[in-house]
Amino acid sequence: MRLLLISLALAVGGCAQAPENEVEADATANMLEQATSQPAPASEPGDAIDVPSDPGVGYRLLDVSPGKNGNLIAISRRVGKSGVSYARREIDCAAMTFRYLGEGDTLEQAKADSPNPGDMGMLTDGSISDVISEYACQRAK
Repeated sequence: MRLLLISLALAVGGCAQAPENEVEADATANMLEQATSQPAPASEPGDAIDVPSDPGVGYRLLDVSPGKNGNLIAISRRVGKSGVSYARREIDCAAMTFRYLGEGDTLEQAKADSPNPGDMGMLTDGSISDVISEYACQRAK
């Protein structure tokens, strides 16, 4: 994917001539947008999760494990137009509450503990965290 983006950027950026017309410019812009907004390929690690409230974005559940207090710890990855980001959530499946333990642009940042994770909060039906939490709880059963 990155190789494709680099190739497209070089092809577009390396051209000395401007596009001859608006149609050509729009086609180039559309190619770049599509290349940067495609979900991660199915061959990548983790389970693909469809999040209807965030269309055109790829989510993957990378890991689910039991926490020290019996809640689940879930790590997810988001790939969208703005780039890649990771989140680590603590999930109470019985109460359907959650909180972020860490997040960032890299997996290492998400695995680092947030200085103040705050209290567990209720999940909003259909939200990104709701869909990921429900999937993680079903997978952990």
